[in-house]
Amino acid sequence: MTGLLHLFAAGLAALVFGGVASAQQADLAALEDALRDTLAEARAEFDFPGATAAVVLPGGDVVSVAVGEADPANGVAMRPDHRLLGGSIGKTLVAAAAIDLVHDGLLALDAPLADVLGGADWYDALPNADAITLRHALVHETGIPMDYFETEPIREAIRRSVDGPDLSEQGVGHVDLLRPLGGLEPAFPAGEGWRYSDANYALIALAAEAVTGEPIEAIVRTRLLEPLGLDRIAPQRRELEGLAVPHLREPRFRAMFPGVPETAGELGRLAYDPQLEWGGGGWAFDAASLARWGDAWFGGSALGEPYEALFETALSAHVPEDAGYGYGPGLQVRDDPALGRLRFHGGYMLGYIAKVEHVASRDLTVAVMINEIELGYEAIHARLRDAALDALGEGAPAAPATP
Repeated sequence: MTGLLHLFAAGLAALVFGGVASAQQADLAALEDALRDTLAEARAEFDFPGATAAVVLPGGDVVSVAVGEADPANGVAMRPDHRLLGGSIGKTLVAAAAIDLVHDGLLALDAPLADVLGGADWYDALPNADAITLRHALVHETGIPMDYFETEPIREAIRRSVDGPDLSEQGVGHVDLLRPLGGLEPAFPAGEGWRYSDANYALIALAAEAVTGEPIEAIVRTRLLEPLGLDRIAPQRRELEGLAVPHLREPRFRAMFPGVPETAGELGRLAYDPQLEWGGGGWAFDAASLARWGDAWFGGSALGEPYEALFETALSAHVPEDAGYGYGPGLQVRDDPALGRLRFHGGYMLGYIAKVEHVASRDLTVAVMINEIELGYEAIHARLRDAALDALGEGAPAAPATP
């Protein structure tokens, strides 16, 4: 009799567990359908070539989808595992690496970067060179008045790289990206204003390299990507396995980067050298790896030591109100009336645009990547987030904003 009871109990447990698993699978399938339908509707409306999206759920499950084409000219459909460039989202990786070095005592938030980089002619010529700290660079308060890719020497190097020599083959190294900024008048004293610039994160990457003796790509890989198992995130380079074809049709960006063709590469290969971005971005992702990284970084689990407090205490006090967000070390923030504090970062690179956002009140992270600079990407991302919340029954109640 006891044996029969054991068999009955085991059978009942299997039935219950199987029912729960089936329900979870059905929920994930419904979420996948909702994401794909939402992304397909956005593609029909905005007419971009292709896109990928992914959601990390509270339990860690990842759902990813793709629509459209990775290579329209050859009819190659976009897959969820296609890689796209993340643009300025790479700043999150550089910021995380720098903060990890602060934890190890190799960098200090409020010490002058001149302690590490000073004495080099390219650094000493920069605006506010003696006063810039790591904290200033992390939140774009250095006073550097423009981005290096806005200068003619770097624009010319980018033009020459189109189906030509890489920047390094032209003699343009990472410090050379910053040389054209030397001698400029600062936009404001360090720490007393805000001006977004890739130059700030190039400085952070150079400081990290100086104190470790390692390339920033190796620092990011060993301190962040390998511990988190994010092997689909890779440094940007001209040739990259699984890279979707980029498209640069938006007139403003075509004017900003003259000489870069509208179809700015082919499957697995860029027409230009992406090293122009480097510390200011510099990484390729698939949607799932982007969502997983955003979940770890914005959710506070990316490093071995606590760092989330910096997301609030180190926010810049000088971001203009019309920017629509606040800026902290490697993140943007915004308060939503229903969802509370949102942590996110967006970015573009020539022919790509992306955004990843963490909804702390729902423990949900959503990423979208498009193989074209589609200026409606934030609206598309919001639709995906709302579709995910609706599919999960998490659209309400409202959460209070973080003070």
